[in-house]
Amino acid sequence: MEFTVLEDTDGLRRVVLSGRMDAAGIKEIETAFNEAVGQSPHSVVADMGDVAFMASMGMGLLLRNARELAAQEKRLVLYRPQELVEEVMQIAGLQRLIPIEHDPDQAAARAKEA
Repeated sequence: MEFTVLEDTDGLRRVVLSGRMDAAGIKEIETAFNEAVGQSPHSVVADMGDVAFMASMGMGLLLRNARELAAQEKRLVLYRPQELVEEVMQIAGLQRLIPIEHDPDQAAARAKEA
């Protein structure tokens, strides 16, 4: 599991995730991801297009960071998850807590709503 923080622009932080969000993958990125996302000076759009698998630990990581941002009046938005990953998130009800968007402009607009 890997993630990259892109340069903050337009009052947003963009991160790109790739790999498998399972126990092993989360262990690899958890501390750095929490710092980059949960402590971001801006709302965050997370590009999920290269995430091939989502386990409950992955959803937990996203949810914890979304709550951390919300406590600071910021928002986490998930952008373009693969179909199977999005299906798992919807079954779990994650989209009720973290917006999911497939259009980059809409993802940015939702992030700025915070």
